[in-house]
Amino acid sequence: MVVEIVSTFTLLYTSAVAYVYLLHFQDAETGEAKHYVGYARDRSHLEERISKHRAGTGARWVKNGHSIELVRLWRDATPEHERKFKTLGAVNFCPRCSKFIPSASVKGRASIERVA
Repeated sequence: MVVEIVSTFTLLYTSAVAYVYLLHFQDAETGEAKHYVGYARDRSHLEERISKHRAGTGARWVKNGHSIELVRLWRDATPEHERKFKTLGAVNFCPRCSKFIPSASVKGRASIERVA
């Protein structure tokens, strides 16, 4: 099964599975590319988290960001997966950055889903 995200970040996949997501954005002050890895317990929580990040009311790390893009999405994920991706460095999983490792994965059930 593939998760597709339309411009309003409405998910077309409706099952209650948990997600780990990767955001790519530009720091408003420095212009540097930044990344944020987050966890969402289900589809509606994911949509809520993305909306909060875009509104600047989500994680403190993303508040100074603009041009926030959801670039990766892992389904069937756990908070342990989120911590592992953060430990390994989010930039290593970003398709927008030159350090992208296409085959990068973490042991466990989490599977990478395509983001449209």
